[in-house]
Amino acid sequence: MLFFLAAGLLLVTVVIARQLMLSRYSELLMACRDAEERLWFLGHDPANVKTVAFVIAAGMASIAGALFVPIVGIISPNDVGVVPSIALLIGVAIGGHGTLLGPVQGAIAVAWAGTTLSPMASLAIKSQLPGNRARPLASSTTSASNAASASISSVRSSPRANRHGGTPRI
Repeated sequence: MLFFLAAGLLLVTVVIARQLMLSRYSELLMACRDAEERLWFLGHDPANVKTVAFVIAAGMASIAGALFVPIVGIISPNDVGVVPSIALLIGVAIGGHGTLLGPVQGAIAVAWAGTTLSPMASLAIKSQLPGNRARPLASSTTSASNAASASISSVRSSPRANRHGGTPRI
C-alpha cells in the first residue's frame, strides 16, 4: 500500500516539476543562475526567486522523507550518511542531470543494483571464507578428528610443553 502511495506521489512530483520547467518561473530560475543582474534589471528580486525555489524543493524533500520512514520501518544515521548521498549522486550521473526523468531512472537503477547485487556479493564473499571449505565424508572426519585429538592431548601432557599448552619447546 505504501509503495503505491510513494509511486503516486513520485508521479505527482514529476508532473509538478515538469510544469515548473515549462512555466515562466523556470526562466527566472535560469536567469538567477546565469546572471542575477538581469533579474534586477527586469524588476525581480533574486532573493525571492531563490526563496521560492528552496521552499518548493524543501516541500518535495519533506514528502519524500515522510514516506521513507514508514516504508523502511526504521531510520538510523547510516541511512542519511555519506554513502547514501554518494548513491544519489551516482543515480543522477547515470540518468543524466539535464533531463527530468533521468535522475528518477538513475535512482531506480542504483536502488535495484543495491538490492540485487548486494546478496550476490555477500554470497561470493562467504564462499571464499576459510570456514566454508568442502568437508570430507563423515567416516573419515571422525577418524581424523580422533587422531588429531590424540596428538593434541599427547603434546599437552608432555613435560616439554610450554605453560600455555601449545607446542613443545626445543
